Amino acid sequence: LLFQKVRLKRGAGAETPAFLKEKSFNIQNFEDLLKSSTKDLSGGQKQRIAIAGALAFFCLLGSKGLKNKQQEDKTPERFIYQHVIIIGIDGAGNFHQNCDTPNMDKFIEKGAWTDHCRAATPSISAQCWGSMLTGVKPYLHKLTNDVVTSKEHRYNNKDYPTFFKLVRDAHPDAELGSFCNWYPINDGIVEQSIGVTFGTDYDAALTEKICNYIEEKKPELLFIQFDSVDHAGHSEVYGSPEYLETVEEVDGFVGQIFDSVDNAGIKNDTLLIITADHGGIGTSHGGKSEEEMNVFFGAIGKSINKTELTDVQGRDLASVVCYALGVDGNENWDSYIP
Repeated sequence: LLFQKVRLKRGAGAETPAFLKEKSFNIQNFEDLLKSSTKDLSGGQKQRIAIAGALAFFCLLGSKGLKNKQQEDKTPERFIYQHVIIIGIDGAGNFHQNCDTPNMDKFIEKGAWTDHCRAATPSISAQCWGSMLTGVKPYLHKLTNDVVTSKEHRYNNKDYPTFFKLVRDAHPDAELGSFCNWYPINDGIVEQSIGVTFGTDYDAALTEKICNYIEEKKPELLFIQFDSVDHAGHSEVYGSPEYLETVEEVDGFVGQIFDSVDNAGIKNDTLLIITADHGGIGTSHGGKSEEEMNVFFGAIGKSINKTELTDVQGRDLASVVCYALGVDGNENWDSYIP
């Protein structure tokens, strides 16, 4: 089955691809349908069409039971989550493959995932987290480590707002949270004037704050950033035994977050996402090596079937978050639903 990635546009939301509106979809009409569905696309857009395996992740868009709905002459309904929680592990790349991470492994066992999500370039924290929160490449959001750590800087880009701003505009009373070890995300990337609850601390103490926050406030949107893994990479070498021990420690924090979602009674209404901003090689990052550019991305939720994703960019996170919460994206985004 065919699934075309759909760009989210303000006002219109994401249109159902034309071929999904057909009453029948079989081997006889597949070729004609393929041609008609892609005739107006550029060569680059056609390359972004996934033919195998993508239907499984299309459930994120509400297509669970798609076959039955098509038989009933209905287009797939958009599944709306009440809560989205993003767990970001700075500098983790896809090194979880090399150590014992039972909680991260749940995203592979039960969800949609890839070990080859591509980081932004350069593979530096501000550029990467900036792209993930704003849905655009670094040359557009213009966030760098120097910029976001400046006391004078406050991000308020009307052309490229973060997904926090879009969710706030759509849901004025929603509880939104950003809990980050690396405080420049809170101070220099997330808009300050939209009522986001901020938290910062070292990873272990931050986890306690996060769990209490989830259970007490049940946020509609929560962004989390752990930083100890990246610190271990810079101090010990990315992929070293000491680094991998830190990855395993943070995996334990991920497990505590799972538990808090259960305790809050919101598991069935929550989309959980895990990812990293970049990897590393030696004791640094910022380049284009596979070790620096490939990161883990996974999603677990009520409507998501197990599948391995392809062609995922870090900035696609913005579209996934907005679609899951029923919020229109930004027409300026270069961000897609995987």
